[in-house]
Amino acid sequence: MKSYIVHDASGCILRTGMCQEEVFNDIPQDGEFIVEGYCSEPDKQIIDGVISDLDIDDYEMTDSEKRQIFRQELRGLRDKYLQESDWTQVPDSPLSDELKQKYSEYRQQLRDLPETYETEIDMMNVNIPDEPR
Repeated sequence: MKSYIVHDASGCILRTGMCQEEVFNDIPQDGEFIVEGYCSEPDKQIIDGVISDLDIDDYEMTDSEKRQIFRQELRGLRDKYLQESDWTQVPDSPLSDELKQKYSEYRQQLRDLPETYETEIDMMNVNIPDEPR
């Protein structure tokens, strides 16, 4: 799996995520560019393929833009945790039925995260559910 950042020609980060290596180059759409990496901070941009500070004096993000970036980051993080726990739900998983059920509930909490933080803009305010043990 590869983490990626899609940005436009001005360096504005449009979205982030994770994908299989073989589809990495198919992710960007027309007018978009992709670099390998991860960025969850809304005050960053991509310059010459490197994550750099966004010059706030030149550009001030709107709350709507901050929420959009936040939602993308939250979904990317959620998808990572879901993928890491996929194995717990297969029929031949070595887990007990009780632990398998706890993982099922944990995974549902992860899937509910975007709706839970619908108006949030700061990843520091997100409470990721604890993985069952």
